[in-house]
Amino acid sequence: MFTKTLIACAVALPLALIGAAPAALAHTDVNIRLGVPFYAHQVAPHYRYYRGYGWYDPYRYPRFHGGGYYDDGDDYAAAYPARLSCGEAAERVREHGFYRVRPRDCDGHNYAFDGVRRGHWSTIFVNSFTGRVWRE
Repeated sequence: MFTKTLIACAVALPLALIGAAPAALAHTDVNIRLGVPFYAHQVAPHYRYYRGYGWYDPYRYPRFHGGGYYDDGDDYAAAYPARLSCGEAAERVREHGFYRVRPRDCDGHNYAFDGVRRGHWSTIFVNSFTGRVWRE
């Protein structure tokens, strides 16, 4: 009788200690976006990258230009963002390695800036809607 009680205690004690251990906290990071599905990697060659969101299919969502988006019934609709300000466009130019950036023209569809990179002055253009930067 004593051995059966001893065996029962030997089995019950470790099980009780396991159950008394505090649960480990798990850190979970979940982002939920309704509308356009974004991916962390380029799923197909035609996928486009939208800064701050990820990769998306432009053929399935042709009217997506960033900003807010919603589903109005059967059709996808996007709230088009406002144009970049002159300061935001100048910051994009600086992100491309230019310094001493000076605005030349901040009206219309494309903005023009003068800036220095590698010791040479250049004229840099920024699309005010998409934020695309190029130099001619």
